[in-house]
Amino acid sequence: SWPTYSVWPVVCCKVTHIRYRFPYEMYQRSRRKDEKLEGVAAILTLDITGVPAQSGDRNFPWPSPNFVAPIATRTRSHESTSTFEVTVFESDQTEFIIPEFLYSWRIRSLEAAIDAND
Repeated sequence: SWPTYSVWPVVCCKVTHIRYRFPYEMYQRSRRKDEKLEGVAAILTLDITGVPAQSGDRNFPWPSPNFVAPIATRTRSHESTSTFEVTVFESDQTEFIIPEFLYSWRIRSLEAAIDAND
């Protein structure tokens, strides 16, 4: 199930498909001049494979960097039940899709640094 207990929802996903959308004339005409997208967009199909492990003894406000298989709400079975798509454009915005190992390493490093200063 979606991690609703957290103000910063994080899920672990597997990219199952990638397709590309190229800018086309009708799409460009439908946008304001300053919103026109001129680059190729990647459309990723993602399956949720993990949600942050819940732990009552965490001292940090963000989700755990450890993931467990999601549980389907209705059947209570451990299976991938959520698939969704995101569109990724080249931009200067903060990344919201990063490799799991990088996310986990960053969170663990941050937590270790905070613990070392206590």
